[in-house]
Amino acid sequence: MFRDAPAADSRRQLLKGEARAAQDDALRLELQQRRVGLGDIDAEGCRQRRGRRRADEREALDLAEAYGDRDAALEVAEAVHAWTRDLLVSRSGGSPQLRELAGRVREVSERVPPHRLLGQAALCAEVIEALHQNGNGRLQLERLLLGTRELRHV
Repeated sequence: MFRDAPAADSRRQLLKGEARAAQDDALRLELQQRRVGLGDIDAEGCRQRRGRRRADEREALDLAEAYGDRDAALEVAEAVHAWTRDLLVSRSGGSPQLRELAGRVREVSERVPPHRLLGQAALCAEVIEALHQNGNGRLQLERLLLGTRELRHV
């Protein structure tokens, strides 16, 4: 009887080990299948985002070149700042200053997180300040437009 006890324990441990190994193999296989699926999705998504980003950057750079004069850049920066202010006002429940765009302002402000809006407002203020201090209009406008990429295509 005592001799069979260690053998029975050994068999039980062996069966548990085999069961654990089978579970591990099944889990590894499932993870591998998920990774392959996610890899396909991620690769395609990255390609699409990269293509959009290049187009966005080209548009921003073209606009900055067209309005690169310091005074024109200042007007653009102030217009973006006013838009951002209206988004923040709308987000907090107020009425935007540009009432003819109230519907679009409300729609965009609901989709853009407040921390991004605050970041955009801070960037606008920095660019406006730099332009008042004789900063290069084109470079400041590029900085503003590329920095606000998320809001331009919401």
